[in-house]
Amino acid sequence: MKLADWKGALSALGNANGMRVAEALEETGWRCASEIARPLKLHIATVQSHLAALESAGVAESRERVGGRPAREYRLRSREVELSFAIEGKDGGCISKAERLGLLSSLKEHASRISPEIGARVASCSAVAPLVAELVRHLGRGTASAIVAAAAHDAGMSRSKVERFMEKGEEGAI
Repeated sequence: MKLADWKGALSALGNANGMRVAEALEETGWRCASEIARPLKLHIATVQSHLAALESAGVAESRERVGGRPAREYRLRSREVELSFAIEGKDGGCISKAERLGLLSSLKEHASRISPEIGARVASCSAVAPLVAELVRHLGRGTASAIVAAAAHDAGMSRSKVERFMEKGEEGAI
């Protein structure tokens, strides 16, 4: 999610009217802005603004109305909302939660392939840095480095991005 979309979703969900719009969608399913605005006694432009923010953040989805007058209808994608984004500075050292989880999973898989015993030791690791430290301790820096490179590739990340992430530490990088 882009930072601007994330801010928009927080703005839409972070005030009383935005929450009222989201709650109306939850209660009614597919509705156009005017159908939401009337019972809430909100201006249609206010409702449209909140709906656009919810849609761009992936919280709501829209479609063209089927039958009747042309209109855009909206509904919530899910009753649960998880907002996640990555702030990537000029050095590109930050990774998203999804990238971190993908890397963690790939590291565990590669460790298990090399040694089931090491795989069992790292299976409970929930963070990348302790897992890599465990690999270095049991397999040596060279083998651990090769595993990190292969896991980064499998997770769709460059090795340099993972190295910058590791240098910053997980808490400061995500």
